[in-house]
Amino acid sequence: MGKKIAVLVRVYDRMADLKICLEAIRNYWKLNDYYIIISSNGKSSGFTVSQETKVLADKVIELENNAG
Repeated sequence: MGKKIAVLVRVYDRMADLKICLEAIRNYWKLNDYYIIISSNGKSSGFTVSQETKVLADKVIELENNAG
């Protein structure tokens, strides 16, 4: 396998798009070893990362507030 590369995916409210993005990375990005980090800042507005999406990432950071 190639290099180890970190991929940071930021999200606020597009949870369906997030899942599709992560599935694409996991299924089609084969050249390197990708460490996927999700950073979500929509929790206080009711946008949480589902468990089935969390398992597609290596690290999930859910912030309470959207600081802008």
